[in-house]
Amino acid sequence: MHRSLGVLGLDAAAQYHSQLAEIGGEYKYDLHASDGKIWHISPYAGLQLSCLQQNGYAETGADPELSFRYEGNNGRATRIRPILSAPCQGKRNLPKAGS
Repeated sequence: MHRSLGVLGLDAAAQYHSQLAEIGGEYKYDLHASDGKIWHISPYAGLQLSCLQQNGYAETGADPELSFRYEGNNGRATRIRPILSAPCQGKRNLPKAGS
């Protein structure tokens, strides 16, 4: 990435690198799909794994006093997110119009 300081006639090049990887899965099952009941319980489970790796930011090429360099916290973050749910849904049989 380049940045131009047009008024000063200078150009700066920026360097930054990061990587993000995610993987996940989910499963849902309707306990009352075929029994004709007007209410349903549907257990749901999911899992998501995210990994982030990022390096510091550096900008070079412009005047040394105008360049920016941040090299701290070359870091890695990992997150595991479990999801559990059991929603209950129902339908009401409303009377038809004119009944």
